[in-house]
Amino acid sequence: MRFSFIYMATPSANSAVSPEHLEAIISPWAKSIKNDESGSFWYYNKSDLYWRIANLREQKQLFRKYFGNRLLVVIDAESFRSENESDWNIAFQVSNKSNQEKVVYAITGLDRQLLENDSHAFHILQKEESLLHPSHFLFFFTIDSTHPRFRPLFDGASIFLQNTAVIPLHTNNDTQRYITYKSNQWKIHVTEKQKKAIVERCGGYFLLVKEALRYVRDNKNTDREMVFIHEEMRWRLNTIWNHFLSSEQSVLQKIIRGSAVFNMEERHSLKFLLASGFLTTKGRFYTLTIPLLTDYIHKINPMYTLSHDEKRIYYNNVPIENNFSPQEQKLMQFLLSKPSVIISRDEIANTLSSTNSDDVLSDWAIDQLVSRIRKRLTSIGISPHVIKTIRTKGFMYLPNMQ
Repeated sequence: MRFSFIYMATPSANSAVSPEHLEAIISPWAKSIKNDESGSFWYYNKSDLYWRIANLREQKQLFRKYFGNRLLVVIDAESFRSENESDWNIAFQVSNKSNQEKVVYAITGLDRQLLENDSHAFHILQKEESLLHPSHFLFFFTIDSTHPRFRPLFDGASIFLQNTAVIPLHTNNDTQRYITYKSNQWKIHVTEKQKKAIVERCGGYFLLVKEALRYVRDNKNTDREMVFIHEEMRWRLNTIWNHFLSSEQSVLQKIIRGSAVFNMEERHSLKFLLASGFLTTKGRFYTLTIPLLTDYIHKINPMYTLSHDEKRIYYNNVPIENNFSPQEQKLMQFLLSKPSVIISRDEIANTLSSTNSDDVLSDWAIDQLVSRIRKRLTSIGISPHVIKTIRTKGFMYLPNMQ
């Protein structure tokens, strides 16, 4: 039998994440081991997971706290032919050459088995887990293994359902730390303005952050917006989008359209997207946490509709004016009344100024007002680019922005 590769080691790493953040990531794994059980975990990206395992190995005190003297081994099911029981037996033998009794097997790369409805692999691993006790299995998926469509695969393989947890995307503080780490590693200068924009646009998805920083590194005097719209960034967003399950894509599209009507599978996916950090709530609205992903979905499927009357603003027939201050609402209604027309700052100032007042808004005040409106739009899933700045001339509302 041809045996290709077992992923036993991970690359060296240092301080890309804080010890506190690393502990928050690994504590659900340790909980299942403490209970003398195996567990299944969602983590957004396999490569990032390997780096966190590398961090864990280097934090020896933290490792001992949660794993004692156990051996931690990573087996990647995508790196060898994992079709039958003998394949897995060899994998476990090769990965534990020292024949240590207490091993934590971190098994990755099982997403294919989910998507191909391969229940056989899960039944094999159920058997292996009982044979190799007191070792423990930690199963890592980058797809929601608890989704209703996959439940039949685990009939007779209950270990995959006994301890499940979703490890959410990184926080803004984590992302800021990661930017500092990569900029030091690559010896590049990232301004505070650039750092803020990267955190705001990429959210807690480190691969997007890394792609933005790579562009800054390789293009010294580039336009700031190009950091987020260059070809490689579009490719990464496309990869992220295609990795979502169909019900997850449907939920994200509905939220961007302003709809809140979900079927049973979509309701499950809504909970998962909230737990994983792709979605958050603001008031009674859901919003995506990665504005770049929001923009990407708009571009591939521009389905939003903004409209208004004298008192209200609607997003796909859902009233949204309560998200804006009175002044912001007035400007929004003015922009919506003149689609695809350049509106000067003087026109805006005259419209927003009281008829009995000599106080006219300055250009700076108008720019700040537009900036706040864009943030409000982003928070409810509308691309901020529907309001375009026309340099030296004013602003334009783009109803068909893609």
